[in-house]
Parts: sequence; C-alpha cells; structure tokens
Amino acid sequence: MDASESTTEEREPEPQAPRRRGRHRWAMDTRPLRRPAYRRLWGSTIVTAVGSQLTAVAVPKQIYDITGSSAWVGAASLAGLVPLIVFALWGGAIADTPWTGASCC
Repeated sequence: MDASESTTEEREPEPQAPRRRGRHRWAMDTRPLRRPAYRRLWGSTIVTAVGSQLTAVAVPKQIYDITGSSAWVGAASLAGLVPLIVFALWGGAIADTPWTGASCC
C-alpha cells in the first residue's frame, strides 16, 4: 500500500463537556426547566398524568361504594371500553384510506 493511498487523516480532538462530579454525575439535566414555557408544559403534563391515574381508581371505587356490586363496576368499565375500540377501528380505517385531495373543499 502506497503512502498516497492512506486514508488516515489527522483529526482535531472533539471538545468534551466538563465532567460532573459527585451526585451531579447521576442527576438528570435540568437546564430545559429554566425556560418558563417548558416548565409549565412539564408541570401540566405531570398534573394530567396524576389526575388520569386517580380517575382510573376513583370511578370504579365510587361505583362499587354506591352499588356494592362488582358486576356494575365491570359494566361501567365495559361501557368505557366499547367506544374506545369502536372509534379506534373507525379512525384507523379513515387513516388508511388513500388521500386524493379532491374531497377537500
């Protein structure tokens, strides 16, 4: 192999971020939270997730407390599941149809 065929080139070393020490080495990066809009978005996402989980537990508990019947809890859960399945299938069928552009406006 000739020296002219060599593909190795001298590269400059890439700058590396300063190494964090101690507990900061394992902590997550919180720099995005310095922006107020992102902080509000992140906070509202957490509140929504907690509220959804509380609702998933509280509604069946309340139905059981009112009726005393597990069958009614199952019926209420089924009543919430049926529209989810129907509209998911319907929305999937609409999404899979080819778009011609002629049906718009």
